[in-house]
Amino acid sequence: VAAMKCGLLPISQEAMIIGNVSYHDYNGIVVEDSERSTISCDLGANKVMFLRNHGFVACGTTVAEAFHLVYNLVLACDIQ
Repeated sequence: VAAMKCGLLPISQEAMIIGNVSYHDYNGIVVEDSERSTISCDLGANKVMFLRNHGFVACGTTVAEAFHLVYNLVLACDIQ
């Protein structure tokens, strides 16, 4: 899904649980401080961000919340 132009589609219950996701054009390992602000801006208020052609990151206020997002995101990607 990270490599698909359409990104994550709202076609499953798991995708709907995730809600809005962000996308970031992945350019490799972050080595410059300026890249941190770009990643932060791309993530915005969302808790899940796809790194184009690479994978995804998930953030949560707790480990349990982050795990819940990751678990459902993997299922949503498998379904799609």
